Amino acid sequence: MKLQYSILWFDDSEEFLESFNQEPAKKHLRSLGFSAQFTMVSDPVSFMAYEPFSDFDLIIVDFDLAEYEAHGQDFIEKIRDHGVFTEIIFFSGNPASDIWGAIKDKKLEGIFVANRGTINTKIQKVVSQSVRKVLDLENMRGIVMAEVGENDLRIEEILHLGVPQLGDEERSNLFKKFYEDAITQVGKNGNNLEGFQASPSVEALCQLSDSDKKYSNLCRLLKAHPKLATNDLGCYRDDVLAPRNSLAHGIPVEKDDGQIAFQHRGKELEFTTEVALDLRLKIMSYKQEFDSIKEKITSHES
Repeated sequence: MKLQYSILWFDDSEEFLESFNQEPAKKHLRSLGFSAQFTMVSDPVSFMAYEPFSDFDLIIVDFDLAEYEAHGQDFIEKIRDHGVFTEIIFFSGNPASDIWGAIKDKKLEGIFVANRGTINTKIQKVVSQSVRKVLDLENMRGIVMAEVGENDLRIEEILHLGVPQLGDEERSNLFKKFYEDAITQVGKNGNNLEGFQASPSVEALCQLSDSDKKYSNLCRLLKAHPKLATNDLGCYRDDVLAPRNSLAHGIPVEKDDGQIAFQHRGKELEFTTEVALDLRLKIMSYKQEFDSIKEKITSHES
């Protein structure tokens, strides 16, 4: 799981799918530090096209697929036969006992049941349970690594779009400041940096930059680009990159109260539930900001 919680919904009533209010579930996921992505399908072919369903964290299926003279458990049985154990909710306008009987007959495991009128409440309960399963320490470390990696790609896209739009002097200054900062940490990239100085390019800039340098280059672009000068990124380095580095490279130490703290370069990050939630929320916020910056540059191009 990443910070996007993906839901696949199969119901043969397009009217119901279009009228369903997704906002309560989305709001609940935002409160947990995740975004929600609903994929709604109304026919069996579209539903099975997503097989093996590995991209989804939750599958919701109408038990009574009247239009196709079938029941939802037939499709769920196919999913389970393929060894897929994504969380699944059956819902129906009929009594829950009808669904439980079918589940028992098919020997289906890990199924939740809801009434059509209470489906949103059930979604929130299942989401909370599902999210808790992946928020242990190792999973959170993996989530943060993956999300920072995706943000690196976002920043690279912005640099590839925005730097060529600068004037010659502004672009030259950006390349020069990157070189002057990077040359102080020469290491194995020394020859590559000299090559960059001789023939600077955005491609080489990105290849020679770790997450921190990519962020520094983005800040330089924001100052130099007329369309981006009003953007205030806060401090991505302190809010996201520093915790990420502690989780990736720090030494975990168990405190007297049972909490885990990461010690990295003389600093300590106590990784509590509250700290983890705050970090997820900040990552989501920066993702949205980077996407907004990219949109501004793209509109400038056109």
